[in-house]
Amino acid sequence: MDKVRVLNIFFNNKLRIDDLPKLRGAIVHKIGEAHVDFHNHDGDKLLYRYPLIQYKNIDNKACIVCINHGTDSIHEFLSLDNYSITLGDTQIDLQLDKIVLKQYNIQIWDSYFSYRLHHWLALNEENYTKYKTLSSEDEKIFFLEKILIGNLWGFSKNLGYKLEKEIRVNILHLNKEMVKPYKGINMHAITLDFRTNLYLPPNIGLGKGVSVGFGIVAPIRKK
Repeated sequence: MDKVRVLNIFFNNKLRIDDLPKLRGAIVHKIGEAHVDFHNHDGDKLLYRYPLIQYKNIDNKACIVCINHGTDSIHEFLSLDNYSITLGDTQIDLQLDKIVLKQYNIQIWDSYFSYRLHHWLALNEENYTKYKTLSSEDEKIFFLEKILIGNLWGFSKNLGYKLEKEIRVNILHLNKEMVKPYKGINMHAITLDFRTNLYLPPNIGLGKGVSVGFGIVAPIRKK
């Protein structure tokens, strides 16, 4: 059984999903680019690892989610005298709402957990071409389940956790498919409900673009 630390920093400021790259850029500009966890780059080179600081839109408000070592790095920002940033052409003061630190067990269980996956960028160019040829929802679900299993393995592996059992995934419903801009390119984003035997911390991201609010995992609470 492996444990992961997750720190959620909630702000009172309203924020559009499309403004999350600006939020990341504004915070990096404020603290300086020397702090790699905030932007996941080494100079001009992208670091191919799971982002430990992720910028989110939760309930239409700004949020920063920090994972493991990222929960330590974020103190570089939290210790500043003020949280005034320039978001595009607008200067705003981030108003802190609450900070929630929790520790979760990352393991595979005999039971299933249900989640909603928001704005998941599942498809690269090759997979998107294949996906467009699928005519039925069952075919699409089977295709996406394999990709989602790969994302879950990647999430666990990149955090250094070794899973001893097989990850199982069932996509329950494709809720919405839309086009969203990511790094200047229009991407196919999917919101869906799924269940898996791997426990996932709330608000972590899966797939591409997790550092700027894509692929947010939210538990579906049983009524």
